[in-house]
Amino acid sequence: MAEIWSEQPAASVLPELYRRAAALEKNPFRHHLYLGKAACLRKSWDEAWRQFEWIYARCRDNPAVLQEIASIYRRADKRDLELCIWLTRYLRVAPLWFCFERAWEERNAIEGRHALERFRLEKGPDIAWDARKGPLKVCFPDSGAAGYDDRLRNEFHEGLYPWVRAMGGKLDFVDTADPKQANIICRWNEPEKRYAEYEGSKTAPRGAPTLPDGGNTTLFLCSDSHHRMHAVRAEIDVFAYQGGSMRTIDSRLLRAVVLHEIGHAVGIMKHLANRSDNVYYCMNVEEPPVQLSAHDKGRVLELYMDHPVNERAVEKFIGLRAVCQKLGPLPMDAHSPATDCAADLYAGFARDDQIGWGEP
Repeated sequence: MAEIWSEQPAASVLPELYRRAAALEKNPFRHHLYLGKAACLRKSWDEAWRQFEWIYARCRDNPAVLQEIASIYRRADKRDLELCIWLTRYLRVAPLWFCFERAWEERNAIEGRHALERFRLEKGPDIAWDARKGPLKVCFPDSGAAGYDDRLRNEFHEGLYPWVRAMGGKLDFVDTADPKQANIICRWNEPEKRYAEYEGSKTAPRGAPTLPDGGNTTLFLCSDSHHRMHAVRAEIDVFAYQGGSMRTIDSRLLRAVVLHEIGHAVGIMKHLANRSDNVYYCMNVEEPPVQLSAHDKGRVLELYMDHPVNERAVEKFIGLRAVCQKLGPLPMDAHSPATDCAADLYAGFARDDQIGWGEP
């Protein structure tokens, strides 16, 4: 029947589909399947979705049924979101590895194509921070909670070095324990359940499929008295499930994701076009880019070209202090109630600065 309804004009196939649906009223699954096929041919997508959701609610663990419904949307025109939803449902119960792999690759290809289309439509200039307003305060909420995976804070501190060096020491950063005072919030978050929100819907899904996000950065902007836009706050979410004592994300991938999100947090709004770029629109999870490319560095250098050099940032992230403090925590904000051994270390550096190093 699949060959008949896919190759012949809808007008000649619809009567046969309705005849078969009527003949199979005692077999409700096939009955609703034929009604769903007929609705697809009529491009009545809401009706088709209701018929197929009725089936899914009663045999969600049957891979053959899920695969057949996916094949119906595969033949339909421009119904990629529904196809990805049904492929995702099939992946949960795929009977064999090669079946899983084939469905995974098909879904990934569809999502990648739509991600490329969104990348081509990205607009808007990059937006810098006002570097004259002092160091940017960074907060890691829940960092003191039981089970907190400290890799996020460590990788964020580590990721600041290449970005600050690339911009020429234009921005300085300090930690704060007070999220209300923070300019940048960096936190763990649970991954979204992909396509789960459509389950049980009475209408067909609208929109386009999306690739899974390793992280997301929301940048808040305001304009100054000269009507120039500046970043005033950034909220970074890194997505990974909470395990017993750590998050379920590979350390190398985590480093690449955090480096990518810092790029957005310092003002790079539009993704870059080369696969080797860290701020590329689609991250290769098998070989994640853990270093900045020449394009990454050039983009942030251009963004902060007209900003003054921050001497403390140069000392902390580029000069001798960076060598001594590499991989260590940032100094705590002076107004933060929390304490950190790094504060004493930086106080020592300050005393050395006052004494002076002398001429080489």
